[in-house]
Amino acid sequence: MSTIKTTNIGHPSAGSDAITLAADGSTTFNGPVSGAGLDHIVTETFTAQSAVSVDSVFSAEYDNYLVLVDGTRSESSFMAIRMRISGSDISTGTYNRQYLRVSGTTVSGGASASETSSRLTSADAATRAVYDVMLYAPAKSETTFINALGRAISASYISYTTHTQTDSTAFDGFTLFASSGTLTGSLSVYGYKS
Repeated sequence: MSTIKTTNIGHPSAGSDAITLAADGSTTFNGPVSGAGLDHIVTETFTAQSAVSVDSVFSAEYDNYLVLVDGTRSESSFMAIRMRISGSDISTGTYNRQYLRVSGTTVSGGASASETSSRLTSADAATRAVYDVMLYAPAKSETTFINALGRAISASYISYTTHTQTDSTAFDGFTLFASSGTLTGSLSVYGYKS
């Protein structure tokens, strides 16, 4: 058996060593980590707030984003999201929605246009619910697509909504709010690496 003794291993075209081997046998990786996945950007918690605004989370670094929401409304109301730029909500009638909802064994659906926000749920009873909200190209100057899957914890309720925000603006944040009452819970924002 042959033994090769070295302290650095690198790609011939690299400017620096990719792997360093210490005398004790440990290794240090000095190169970039590549591959698809999610990068955590921010987590916010909120208690009894009518609206939660998150700024400076969308940028040219990522094309698409995932927002995970775990929240409880204080009363029967719907939860919605508005896009933001430079600390201000975009509340013009540029949100269009298509939805499918299952409550118990009842299935319903519909569409609406020229709304002032993207409604994630219907005005159902106050209960804890979780949402997976996908935002496609929010930081680009083009139509933003918003898809949301919601599930109520204490009721037999599932909703799927898909939206377009046709303002064609490069957004940098969003506001989550209840149509009435307050929200308590948490949200986390992730960027999709490509």
